[in-house]
Amino acid sequence: MVDALIHDEDGQPMRVVRYDMDRERTERFIIRTTKGLLKHYFPDYDSSQDRWFAHFLGTEVAEVAKYETLRDRLPCFDRRGDRVVSYWFGFLAGGKTGVWLIMFYESVIFMVTHSSSPTLFEGIETCA
Repeated sequence: MVDALIHDEDGQPMRVVRYDMDRERTERFIIRTTKGLLKHYFPDYDSSQDRWFAHFLGTEVAEVAKYETLRDRLPCFDRRGDRVVSYWFGFLAGGKTGVWLIMFYESVIFMVTHSSSPTLFEGIETCA
């Protein structure tokens, strides 16, 4: 952990503690969590053939604000704890592809996608 200076949505500096994370391990955790949420909200959905991708989107409030348009288009919302985790989710037309935005402590945000469509993610590589 390292002391760091970031900027809020108004450009004002904020002192925070920044830490490094094992991105691969974290993304596996986020996918497992999303699979649990999927089973909770859609118990009849069979995700056994889905391809899953998790993407870390950022931590600064200004970065998180970039995803408001996507967030506002997702029809479902829920949260757990006192703003510990909030998530927005929905399916694209046809119901074969799900999109989830998962935010921890109103700052760390991930996007998870899953699809049973065999061609939807062809040619898309995950970023390291």
